[in-house]
Amino acid sequence: VLLRLLPSLLFCIILYPLMGLRGGVGSDFFGAFLGCTGLFAVVQTQMTACIVHATSTTGVATVWAIVLTLFQVLFGGFLVNPSTLPDSIAWMRFVSPFYYSFQTMLTNELDGMAGLELIVDNLSIQGTSNS
Repeated sequence: VLLRLLPSLLFCIILYPLMGLRGGVGSDFFGAFLGCTGLFAVVQTQMTACIVHATSTTGVATVWAIVLTLFQVLFGGFLVNPSTLPDSIAWMRFVSPFYYSFQTMLTNELDGMAGLELIVDNLSIQGTSNS
């Protein structure tokens, strides 16, 4: 777990200010971003570990991990709009850690911004005034 959290910590400390996200490195927004990034890294690592233990060779495990990650990215919500998916495959977004991480990061960054109304599935975020 430490080998997943340390790179996430370094990634967040270096890139969070460079991306111009809300607050600074010491803010609550940064803590939520760091937590989301770290948990996502741990979940993806454990998913890959399960695939490795369930297969007989490294090559087969690699192929399955790539295919599963590809589907998770595809249905995660930032390549394909989840509301445009047919009902037969719309359920796939709920088994994707990308979907939950993306939604959490959007909510963390955009919640309470002035003049903004963001609707992601059933989650509605409406901006407030700056005053």
